[in-house]
Amino acid sequence: MKYSTALILSFMMVSPSYAQNAKTLNLAEYLNQVKGQNEGYRAALHNQKAEELLESEGRVDFTPSFTADLSYTDDQKVPASAVYGTKTLYGTGVLGLNTKLRTGTKLGFSHTTQYSETYGSSFVASSGTFNYTPTVSLTQPLWKDFNANLSKANELAKKSSHKANAHNYKYAAQQILYGAEAAYWQLALLKQVTKFDQESIERTEKILQWNQRRVAMNVADRADLLQSQAALKQKQLQYQTDLEIMKQAAAQFNSLRNVRGDQVDEELSLMVNEVEKVVQKEIKRIHQRADVEAKIQAALAQKASANLASESVKPQVDLYGSVSFNGRNTDGSVALNDSWSSKHPTYVAGLKISIPLDVGLNSDLAQGAESAAQAAEATAWRSRFELDQDWVNLQRKYKDAASRLQLATELEKLQEEKLVHERKRFNNGRTTSFQVLQFEDHYSEARVIRLRVLNEIVTLHAQARLYNGESL
Repeated sequence: MKYSTALILSFMMVSPSYAQNAKTLNLAEYLNQVKGQNEGYRAALHNQKAEELLESEGRVDFTPSFTADLSYTDDQKVPASAVYGTKTLYGTGVLGLNTKLRTGTKLGFSHTTQYSETYGSSFVASSGTFNYTPTVSLTQPLWKDFNANLSKANELAKKSSHKANAHNYKYAAQQILYGAEAAYWQLALLKQVTKFDQESIERTEKILQWNQRRVAMNVADRADLLQSQAALKQKQLQYQTDLEIMKQAAAQFNSLRNVRGDQVDEELSLMVNEVEKVVQKEIKRIHQRADVEAKIQAALAQKASANLASESVKPQVDLYGSVSFNGRNTDGSVALNDSWSSKHPTYVAGLKISIPLDVGLNSDLAQGAESAAQAAEATAWRSRFELDQDWVNLQRKYKDAASRLQLATELEKLQEEKLVHERKRFNNGRTTSFQVLQFEDHYSEARVIRLRVLNEIVTLHAQARLYNGESL
């Protein structure tokens, strides 16, 4: 009995046994393809980099700044008195440097240059006058923003928020690579399973032919023939099911590297070789999973936002002062020299007070921000607790899989030994070919069982690296 032509052609397209000239694609090469061709992965990396660069956004408040204000005025309005003239020209330039210290103190230095000239005055001849004024100023908050609490809270909120976003994007990228590794080993497993299915079909067809001859010779019961026919149908159904699953896995495999279709021409590495590298390694918890770290940073950001809200509704009490030196003369050089001396100083000292009067509104805003911070903190701690529980389950699954691998390996060896022994008995005429073929099926099933356990182990090992926040 022959298997359907369509399935055989499909097998030829995807099965390693027909891909004699196919290039072997190992896991590292496949992951490099995913990294280079998967738009989602590349977008996640770019977003992660952007968020990491934006972490310093909150430091802007403490960054020195340069200011400049240049103006020209032609004033020809009707004067209040003839002494003011009919026209006055002003040229003004103000250059300044400002910074804020982490004590909350604001420091400033400015230099004002002004040139003025009046025309049409009944008392003053038209002539230009130069004014130079260097000024040093200081403002010290005594309540609101004392010790730069506003700026520090804003800095921490933005830094933690960008860190949370960066960790989320990092986790998104890691999930793509974890999914790619799982897809690689899943397809490698299914390729091998379909190969075993094909071999099993061939052996079952031999059993069927053997029983057909025996029934034709009237030396076997027809029930044996029916049993062989049913077994072949079962094997064909299993092969078709595994082939359809493999095509789905191949489509996912290709999608992750931005390739359309469900045909994978490359050979894949043998899973056994990879598992031999990792099965001896104990999985350890070293770092936080990236998504949990993101929740922790989000909680810190929310707490900082609560502090920012609480600080922003406090009364403003600022002590300020400035010292200016002045130089004024029709001779610009004289005016400039005078401005850098203490001949004509100006001293300013003051206290600025601003008190919000809606106490209830301010209280509600502060309490609302604090409640949001508590909620974010609770979410972060819950995520850590769930991660700890998941890690315990992962360790248990890994340990159980390792134990099952040992049993599956022993079973495979026993089935192989049993098959070898039965073949020797067959060569000595002490058993039937039916028994040999049946033992071959047992050996094939044992190999599939071991492959599935191997696939589980490599997937769990990749998952452990994901839990540690490691890049695959």
